Amino acid sequence: MDIKHEFILGSSSPRRKELIQLLGIPFRIIVPDVDETLNQQLSLEVQCQNISKNKAYNIKQMVDGEKKKTSKLILCA
Repeated sequence: MDIKHEFILGSSSPRRKELIQLLGIPFRIIVPDVDETLNQQLSLEVQCQNISKNKAYNIKQMVDGEKKKTSKLILCA
């Protein structure tokens, strides 16, 4: 079984795209559909973690049905 690795950037940020390109590794961009409204009752740290987790989960749901047998590293911020 030939398993390949895939890097996914879960962001539409031009700066994040530029930084990943500087690494020289192939990647693709998938922009998740996640509400990023801040909750004033939570710390910024917790909010950032929650939004990132929600983005990663959203992208995972999008790519789970793909026929490609690759392990995926999803970067969301």
